[in-house]
Amino acid sequence: MTSMEEMLREAANEVLQSRIPPGYVLYPNYEQYWSHEHGMFYNPDTEQFYRPEDKTVYQLNAEGSEYVLVERRKPTYWASRSYRKRAIDLLGSAEFKKFDQNEVNICEIAFGMVDKVIKGEEMEKEKEYLRSIANNKVALMQHRINKVFKGNRRRKNPHRQYVANVDESSGHVEYTLQVDDYFDWEDAYEDNSDDEFSEKDEQAVLMHQEGFDQPPCMRVMDALRRLHIITISGGYLGSDRDCEIVVSNQLLPERCAEIVYSEEAQCYSIEKLEDACILQVNGNNVKTSSPVDLCQGDSILLSGERFDVHVHNGSNTCPGCEPGLQQGDDDIAPVTTVPAKNIRGEVARRKNLKQMMKSYGIRPDDVLSEPIRKRPATGPSEMNIHRSEAPGSSSDMYGSCAAKPMPEGQRKFDLPSTSAAVAAAAAPKPLDSGNVGFKLLKSMGWSEGQGLGKEKQGHVEPVATEVKNNRKGLGANEKEPPTKSYKDQVLEKTKQRFNEVRKCEIILKNL
Repeated sequence: MTSMEEMLREAANEVLQSRIPPGYVLYPNYEQYWSHEHGMFYNPDTEQFYRPEDKTVYQLNAEGSEYVLVERRKPTYWASRSYRKRAIDLLGSAEFKKFDQNEVNICEIAFGMVDKVIKGEEMEKEKEYLRSIANNKVALMQHRINKVFKGNRRRKNPHRQYVANVDESSGHVEYTLQVDDYFDWEDAYEDNSDDEFSEKDEQAVLMHQEGFDQPPCMRVMDALRRLHIITISGGYLGSDRDCEIVVSNQLLPERCAEIVYSEEAQCYSIEKLEDACILQVNGNNVKTSSPVDLCQGDSILLSGERFDVHVHNGSNTCPGCEPGLQQGDDDIAPVTTVPAKNIRGEVARRKNLKQMMKSYGIRPDDVLSEPIRKRPATGPSEMNIHRSEAPGSSSDMYGSCAAKPMPEGQRKFDLPSTSAAVAAAAAPKPLDSGNVGFKLLKSMGWSEGQGLGKEKQGHVEPVATEVKNNRKGLGANEKEPPTKSYKDQVLEKTKQRFNEVRKCEIILKNL
């Protein structure tokens, strides 16, 4: 019995081995056979070959001499679902699975050109139809109503809407409208909101939009929050200006390290080029000619300069690689206690200004971090004290001022005195017998030098009969001109000097 089982097992193995192409080795984990020479897997159950490099499925022809393409499993992106459905209906599902992205683009361009031609023919036929019913107001009204209120039911195929009738005698072509089919027919290729993508198609579209089907991009942020972009072409770190990332220490070699993108591993790696510099990745030293893979969130330390690594697909970013959102610890100014009450407003102003500048991604100025100096209540200011203590300074208040006043002997015009700025108030003149009030009080028994009232405790002098300028009536004396201030007097003197200079210039020109 045992010998019979062994014979059956050997016969089955021989049949199975005869079905496996030569050069393929079994991988138990995948339950498939792998050929390193062809770079493909072989599935004995389906008798198909799968190439992981381009995600394609092949099958041998009947003669077993040539590989025939069966399917492309790499996801493709269609800009229009109607074009995708039209391609499946025209070519079939088997041929549709063989499409790659280039064939998809060509198919969409071809369908777009066909639709453009069909739309032009439809518009021409519609114009011919409108010309034929130009005198029929009822037909024109019906056409407009159908076009406005039932436009959502119109479809692309114009041959279902207009029919050409040829007059055999005259050869004239007349287009007539099929009312029944004008809005009631459906186009199998038109977009339908109820027709949704499958889960696989939605995933392919999402991956295409987010850029997951393309190699990622590396964004490097230095200590000064400057952004550096490294693409799949790679780049260098060094002191040379042609490097993608230029270090601030110009004593380092021109090219200290190189960043390379590997298509097989689909990741970036950094390699040290010079022994004169110290390169660390996440705190681990990197040796020369020993590349280290870089991932999202890694940090590079090159001779004391730190660089943060961010790897994203497409145009995606994160708060760590946006210069406007980066906040450094050095931007936070230390909080100083200012006990003086009269400068609390300045502290609040600086604090609010720093927060506003940080919210807009602007680095605060160093002036905002300087200590606040309190102005002395009395005495000379600190600036004047330092100025007077400076070497070579004299007791002259104008010092080295270029616009200091000239000595009195060299002046061409006299400056108005400051005493004239404030006119002295004229002493009040005593009232004499000519005053009306004086006469009235005199007739009532009042004598000069005595006060009014029973006890003579009232006013000694009679009330002056003065009238203010703004309370004078018609016929009163003219208003006395107000006294000029010191500023007005200086302006008047300046105008006089200017006029004299102009006169001198005119005289010199006439000479």
